[in-house]
Amino acid sequence: MMKKILIPVDFSSASRKAVTVGVALARQLDAKLILAHMLDQNVTTSSHNEIERINHNEHTSKEIAEKFKQFCKDPAFAGFIIEPLIQNPHDFERIAHLANDLQCDFLLMGTKGKKGSGGSLSTNNTAQAIAEVDIPVLVIKENSLQFACSKILFVNNFDTESVSAYLRIKKIANILGSTLDHLYVNTPGTGFKSTAEVDALLFNFFQKSGEEYPIQAIKKVHRISDYSIADGIQSHSQLNAIDIIAIPTHAKRHPKEQLSKSISEAIAYQAIKPVLTLHI
Repeated sequence: MMKKILIPVDFSSASRKAVTVGVALARQLDAKLILAHMLDQNVTTSSHNEIERINHNEHTSKEIAEKFKQFCKDPAFAGFIIEPLIQNPHDFERIAHLANDLQCDFLLMGTKGKKGSGGSLSTNNTAQAIAEVDIPVLVIKENSLQFACSKILFVNNFDTESVSAYLRIKKIANILGSTLDHLYVNTPGTGFKSTAEVDALLFNFFQKSGEEYPIQAIKKVHRISDYSIADGIQSHSQLNAIDIIAIPTHAKRHPKEQLSKSISEAIAYQAIKPVLTLHI
């Protein structure tokens, strides 16, 4: 079950969008929302005088506390208890430790996405969170339409390494009451596979994942050919009603991290739909 949802906020419209989605999810799941503001390390350590630095940090913390107070007065959050936290320093590697320390089940991030720049919820910080955090990360775009979770599209290369991510997304879909669709994108080059090769790949994957009827599971996988995985997702999404795009990604410590990160980050960066990443 998902009982704690962690949301980094910088009081921007993007983070407000994320909290609005978080409130909707928390109401549905009877979960607790924890909002964390990451203080800018450059600000908190700029003074050479220790007393001045302490006074400045205290003043900054009071300002942030007041911003939290005003932020949580949004009518969309009415009647919902939100726990605010102020984290120092501004380091998104620490968000992974915070999520672990608080035993959070879900990280939700708002971002300006492709056109965004700057701020604690910039594209770079979103990418860093995807790489660092072991729990599922849901990325919400500032310009995304009303959030829904009726249908989740799980995009996968269907190698056996991603079985664990598949089992996790199945649980999440069940908790959210979502329909789970599958997509395999066949791209040109050395990774291209024939229909028979894809069938064999899918059969092995669903067999390893414990599906009772792997052949029936294969029939539910959408297949599309495109120049890149991101292009394939966009093409598929234009023709199908998709609410959330889910994709497995390797953790930072994994030797394949660069390839996996580049794909998941590109999708989180380009897609208008909310993107859910799950570590393998």
